[in-house]
Amino acid sequence: MSFFEGAHHITIRRGTQIAAASGSTVNYHQATKHANEKRMIYSRLSASQTDRRTLLTTFASVHTQLWSLSRLSAAAAHTALHNSAARPDAPRCHRNTRAAYRDNVEQWTLGSGNDYDGERLIWLRGGAGVGKSAIMQSVIEQCAQHAVVLGSFFFFRSDSSRNYAEVLIPTLAYQLARSFPAALAILEPIISRDPLIFKASLRTQAHELLVRPILYLFENGIIDIDDPRRRVFFIDGLDECNDPQKHALIINIVASILCDYHVPISFLIASRPELAISSAFQRETRLYPTFASISLDDSTDAESDIRQFVEDSFLDIVDSHPWRNISNCLGPTPDQSIIWRTCHRDILSMPQQR
Repeated sequence: MSFFEGAHHITIRRGTQIAAASGSTVNYHQATKHANEKRMIYSRLSASQTDRRTLLTTFASVHTQLWSLSRLSAAAAHTALHNSAARPDAPRCHRNTRAAYRDNVEQWTLGSGNDYDGERLIWLRGGAGVGKSAIMQSVIEQCAQHAVVLGSFFFFRSDSSRNYAEVLIPTLAYQLARSFPAALAILEPIISRDPLIFKASLRTQAHELLVRPILYLFENGIIDIDDPRRRVFFIDGLDECNDPQKHALIINIVASILCDYHVPISFLIASRPELAISSAFQRETRLYPTFASISLDDSTDAESDIRQFVEDSFLDIVDSHPWRNISNCLGPTPDQSIIWRTCHRDILSMPQQR
């Protein structure tokens, strides 16, 4: 029986003719090479389409996260960061000054163990000029390399971009997202769903932009909860926030983050001991088990540090003065030395000079 019985207009291309005797059996398979090639092409096209969809999805996700980060950046106070170009002369501790305070705070931040080991909130207090901002700046710069600084904010009364409370939370959230990009998995849908989140109350902002992403980082092991190092937010110059009522509100929000939501992080706040701030800390009784206050108004240490600063400053002048290499030329030559010394002895021995 022919395969083409009853067929018309049949053309066979690149066929193979086989002569077989009557009663013989012929085994065949049809166009295997071309069929395999087609299957491979279809498979590649399918894989290519899948890869393309994956690539487009990834691109869309990255684009959305970058959009969210740009929104955070726009709402943040760039000048309040510890490494802001707007603070080129940020105060730092002079060598060998405020060493005990710096060491204590650094050890506390790095989990090295000290008198404040069990505390999660430290209030660094003192009057004007005692070195609060210098200690904060020095500690942040020292600890940043250990990935323990979640964010920082330096209030400054004379700078309108960082002297009000409404920019505090977005600035801290921006730094959190920069340090831990995985936080954008939570921040992105929050910002997309509610673009006016930055106009919400400070309490709402703190929950949405800080509490939720930080808990996500811990719950997913991105930040190891068993790591002895702390994860710390640094807030300097709270008293320089232009609305005194917001001082107490910020302290209350910090207390809620630590005690109500049980977020396993820490805060270091520095300010003058103004009444509104002191009273706010006293009212937050829930903070007492994990709160410590460090006073910088110790006159003994202050006097010692001032002396050290003045002495080192004079030594720096000596080392850098342009006349330091010509001082030997100011005195007499060896053959004039006896005359020079005798003349000065006679002058100094005159009664008028005594």
